[in-house]
Amino acid sequence: MFGKRTAVDLTSTKANTSESQSHQINFNKSSQFNLTTYAPNMATREFRHLIEDLEEETWQVLRRSGAAMVPYLAPDCIMQFPLGMKLTRDTIPSVQDILHSPAFVPWKNYRMSKIDVTPVGKDGAVISYMVHATRVAADPKDDDVTFEALCCSVWRMNDDGKFKMCFHQQSLTT
Repeated sequence: MFGKRTAVDLTSTKANTSESQSHQINFNKSSQFNLTTYAPNMATREFRHLIEDLEEETWQVLRRSGAAMVPYLAPDCIMQFPLGMKLTRDTIPSVQDILHSPAFVPWKNYRMSKIDVTPVGKDGAVISYMVHATRVAADPKDDDVTFEALCCSVWRMNDDGKFKMCFHQQSLTT
């Protein structure tokens, strides 16, 4: 999707090149980052790539299952979806209920574009982007279901030094 790209191991600050199609983030290592440990011009680029990579990784895991998304979420994560669906750990159904549901339909493919990342304080960021995604239709006789939306997520560093998604919203564009 993005071709070749430089990924940064932020625990050792060594750069390596990988194909984004097969690129997997070691969440326990790569999500540890603090803006105050880098010069501002480097922090912005590295931090932006980290947040973009984490967000892309969430779409990748949602191609397998909803449950695969759980390790990326803060316990108090809020998710807001089109048609007025708001999910938290306390709603019925909850974020966990939806992601672990046998009715969850994984994404077939996706494409993110118009990506912007804005740091929020020293330990958080907002990422906003357009996504065009496809899911298999519930009825095999039907065409795949396409989805185009503006998305926004908020990532924050937890006490353990790992970034977790604490908010996600999707607004349909079509």
